[in-house]
Amino acid sequence: MDYQFYRLAGENEIQFSISLATDILYWQRQNKAVIYLGTTESFADVSVIQNEKEMPALHTKKIMLQQIQMDLVKSGLDDLLHYLQGRMLKYAEIQHFVIQNGKIPPTLLNDILQLAQLEGKVKLVSGVVTEGARMRWFCNRCKSGYKDIVNATCKLCENTCVRCMRCLKIGESKSCQPVYIFQNDIKQAENKKTQLSISYQITPLQEHAVARVQLFLNSKLEKLHLWSVVDSGRTTILIYALLEMLKKNKVIGWVIAHVDHLKEKYEQLSEMLKQTSICAIGGDNEYRYWDRAQIYLVTKYQLYRFHHFFDVIIVDSVYVQRMSDDFALQQVIKRTCTERAKTIFLTNTKPYQFHKIHRDVKQDWIHIAARYHGEPVTVPRLVYVNNLKDKLYRKKEIFQIRQIISSMQRSDSLLFIVRNERAGHMLSSWFQQLDKQKSNLISILIAPVMKHAVKRYTHIVVIEAESTQYSDARLFHLASCVRRGRLYLVSNEKTIKLMKLIQQIKIQNYFAEKRGFEYKKVKRK
Repeated sequence: MDYQFYRLAGENEIQFSISLATDILYWQRQNKAVIYLGTTESFADVSVIQNEKEMPALHTKKIMLQQIQMDLVKSGLDDLLHYLQGRMLKYAEIQHFVIQNGKIPPTLLNDILQLAQLEGKVKLVSGVVTEGARMRWFCNRCKSGYKDIVNATCKLCENTCVRCMRCLKIGESKSCQPVYIFQNDIKQAENKKTQLSISYQITPLQEHAVARVQLFLNSKLEKLHLWSVVDSGRTTILIYALLEMLKKNKVIGWVIAHVDHLKEKYEQLSEMLKQTSICAIGGDNEYRYWDRAQIYLVTKYQLYRFHHFFDVIIVDSVYVQRMSDDFALQQVIKRTCTERAKTIFLTNTKPYQFHKIHRDVKQDWIHIAARYHGEPVTVPRLVYVNNLKDKLYRKKEIFQIRQIISSMQRSDSLLFIVRNERAGHMLSSWFQQLDKQKSNLISILIAPVMKHAVKRYTHIVVIEAESTQYSDARLFHLASCVRRGRLYLVSNEKTIKLMKLIQQIKIQNYFAEKRGFEYKKVKRK
């Protein structure tokens, strides 16, 4: 794409354009003349001028100015802003939307984007920029720093460009290409049709949690840590509390870790909120991708495409555990929120730096220890195997695992969770030597594993549980999924992480028994 530089007669400020004919017509209506300076093919030159460093070397081109129908351009701009407000997209992604939408002529796209830039409704920034006195590079979309930034030869601008490796999953982000930021300034009317449709009543403990969340939403606090065990009705609590926000047509973002969980959450919320528009974005599960919605279910990579958009943002427990080490994710969540937005962090285990959260004036926390069905969380059994890796990868018989299999009944099913495909292949070849009746009841899955995939198994065995691949939250999640069976954690040695996990589960069960609960089924009308 070409970028034309110009300045207005009598002014020194240099401006750029992707459709010079639109600028000429726009400034003619304000009785101002346009003086053409030159053209460049790299947006990096635009960034140099914007930062007021120096004038790059430009080359002049003969520009064919076409006649523009400003009425069509303005109507196309209104349609574009209706769908893309609050988004942060590349030019190719905007082109993809225009082709899918079908209402906006693709030939007018450059004119529409340039008019939006002149009116201050769209801002163009470089994909990768420098910041600070040390000129450190960082990505404008995912906020990644120097660890993910590399230099490479670019085929588009034929120069050495700086690009972000983390953004490769959703398209390249580099210094020679811009990112379009659409302003979010359209106010929506209240939606009084929003109703909650569920077939059960919440417990008194859940009612107390709903009141606490509503109190947080109406306060000046910015962050809430919801520390709750799995199957405590956390989704129901949040939807009850956010019902008033939905009626006021506030936009809610829900950041979910895995694509499989995204589809499951979409179906659950669609059943509870039948009159509320819900959009799920992630992987191949793209429901109403470009439509306006009140609830957006997004993965982390899709979150990069939003800018000052969400009034309330909910962060999944998997990401909360990583946020202490992922500064870029913290910055992205902060960027996607509006000025007075609320952030709710979900966690299964004790929140990170709990003592600081407890004392912070801008943060609050809620603890829900009891599960709605009343069953305590299964306390794992630790199984120690000397030289576990050596025995596993050399297909040697592991006596402790044979004992677990021999204790199975005919109605039981057993699930082995392994770290990689190699370990799974070794286990499967060893299981073929066992009795056929029991080997048919054994399954092997490679981590990470979702809730709906493990609930149907009686017993779960985690191989190499001491590995860093299994976080405390993930092991706690697996313990919650096992109801009538057992969770075995097979490890090479006794680690502090596994001992702390068992201690946390026992503390949760103690609080659940102490506080009590009530649960009543109600027939659907």
